[in-house]
Amino acid sequence: MEITRSFANVTDDGLLFSNIHASEISVGTTNSALGDAGMAPVGAVNPPTGAIAGLRWNSFVAGASGPGSSLTITIDYDVTSTDPMRLISAIRTNSFVPDSAVPVGVTLSLSEEIFDATNTLVASSTLTRTQSINDTVDPPFETGDLQLSAGYATLHVRVTVTVSIAESAAAGAASTFSVMNQTFNTAAAAHASLGDYVFEDRNANGVQDSGEAGIAGVTVELLDAAGAVVATTITGSAGAYRFTGLVPGTYSTRFVTPDGYVPTVANQGSDDAADSDAVGGVTQQVTLASGEFNGTLDAGFYRPASLGDYVFEDRNANGVQDSGEAGIAGVTVELLDATGAVVATTITGSAGAYRFTGLVPGTYSTRFVTPDGYVPTVANQGSDDAADSDAVGGVTQQVTLASGEFNGTLDAGFYRPASLGDYVFEDRNA
Repeated sequence: MEITRSFANVTDDGLLFSNIHASEISVGTTNSALGDAGMAPVGAVNPPTGAIAGLRWNSFVAGASGPGSSLTITIDYDVTSTDPMRLISAIRTNSFVPDSAVPVGVTLSLSEEIFDATNTLVASSTLTRTQSINDTVDPPFETGDLQLSAGYATLHVRVTVTVSIAESAAAGAASTFSVMNQTFNTAAAAHASLGDYVFEDRNANGVQDSGEAGIAGVTVELLDAAGAVVATTITGSAGAYRFTGLVPGTYSTRFVTPDGYVPTVANQGSDDAADSDAVGGVTQQVTLASGEFNGTLDAGFYRPASLGDYVFEDRNANGVQDSGEAGIAGVTVELLDATGAVVATTITGSAGAYRFTGLVPGTYSTRFVTPDGYVPTVANQGSDDAADSDAVGGVTQQVTLASGEFNGTLDAGFYRPASLGDYVFEDRNA
């Protein structure tokens, strides 16, 4: 025998509980009490936030159910938050509160299953109580929390109640049970999240331009409003990172500079989602609302660039450093930026080599001071730019260095003027 009853929706503190209905199934010996069983919403006038008032079962009547019988009650209902930003994270159970004496020999069992919108089981619990003495104090049957693995906007709850009477039990006095009294915890707002990319800023302009790849394995720390570290993660293969499951509030991120890199300039351009935000490794603070994702906290790094090559003696003055043509030591070389300003100076070594290192990616040229006794050779001869002399008027062409790049093509050749002569004489004896 099955009896199905429907209940009106119960609305409480912003939560809508819909589709509440109960099915009562008699199992075992005859249970005539089902004929007048009743389910009715009861409970406090102002129950706790999200609470469903107890659904009271009035069927356990003296003499109605004899020894060896059992009764199963199944209650199915949906729980839906009317505010999509307030998701359900836990259920507080306080089921089976006896309202009067429970006879000796009665076993009360409860199985609670919680399903998500796809009908996948996400939480469950089983509670059992066997009565050994007549209970007139009305203590709670059991109390506990069902923690869900994630937040859900909609849940389907199935509570199965089984009342079993032992073979030796006597018919007891009339008893009433509140078969369900639950609180759905929605006080915590929907989780927020933030994240984006750590990228190699190949041109050091502070913006993640098209084609600039992410940097994997970078440590990123999440800081709270006070600057304390509350979480740590590592960027993935594409340089992406994300912090999820955050309580709405104020956060910033701190990036640990990867080995071999230097932080790029911050807050360049008009697109905050594309620029590098870290100043001293730390971004600006952002305030996340319930359910919000902020994807604007990026950090760019570059690898220092370098350039250099040789100053050589062009013995045949052909503008090319041929085999056997040695370098010139002690020559002053100046590094010029894109505007032609001197930003660094060095001296060629014993083999005529020079190098400028630790450079910010950008545009540079070099200027060579003609060593005493030498004359600049012709420039840009032949097809090998790494072997020719590049200086025109002492200055090479400009080159643009990317992150980590070395340019070894800026050379200068000089020669010492040659001379010849001898005598014109009168050969008197012919």
